[in-house]
Amino acid sequence: MYYMRETARKKERRIRMKKRIASILLAVMMIVTLLPLGLVDTAWAATVVGSGDCSGYNSNVTWKLTSDGTLTISGTGYMKAYYVYNGEYAPWYNLRSQVKKVIITNGVTNTGGYTFYECSNLESVTIADSVTAIGRYTFYECSSLKSVTFQSTTAPSVDTNAWTGTDTSAVTLIIPELGTGYRNIIVPLSGVNVKKTPHVHSLQKHKKVSPTCEESGHVEYYTCSTCNRVYLDSSATAEI
Repeated sequence: MYYMRETARKKERRIRMKKRIASILLAVMMIVTLLPLGLVDTAWAATVVGSGDCSGYNSNVTWKLTSDGTLTISGTGYMKAYYVYNGEYAPWYNLRSQVKKVIITNGVTNTGGYTFYECSNLESVTIADSVTAIGRYTFYECSSLKSVTFQSTTAPSVDTNAWTGTDTSAVTLIIPELGTGYRNIIVPLSGVNVKKTPHVHSLQKHKKVSPTCEESGHVEYYTCSTCNRVYLDSSATAEI
């Protein structure tokens, strides 16, 4: 009889414990549901581990490295050129092992020199269409680099030493389908892979103009602001 009563007590305690855990989980779920979406997003967002200025002459360029390994370079104008042989390193140099991805945003015009020097864990770089020059030793000893995405339809100038110490046969250059000048980047690189991103038209509609005694008029047509091609339809299938 005693054994049966003790067994029943243990069973009741287990049931009470399960109910308590269920109540706690339900309360947590209710709190999360009631939080503003922005606060929930913030709770899971990557945190900033370093930031600062990296401006060149008469420019306003900043950098920010977050805990997910993303180094974002933004602003307007030139990045500062660094000279490692004089003991001058990029401000994120001491955090370089954490850099996995680089995003250079629109407005920045170059990468300076020794920009990602010895960022051995860097895997991908995205370069905005405002960038017109890649400085010397930019990707020096970036041994994990897998992809560099160029967004401009006109290739930037690239210093011949930009890729020193990087295995370019492991790198894929992602360039616009209608990009020009990229041959100058591709040819000198040993074994580099190339992938082209499909061109996306940015169409502007031109309404039909009926002919008059003074003007001949024209049909409705569309022009693409990026490739300058002219089409009869909004789907860009009938080129004029």
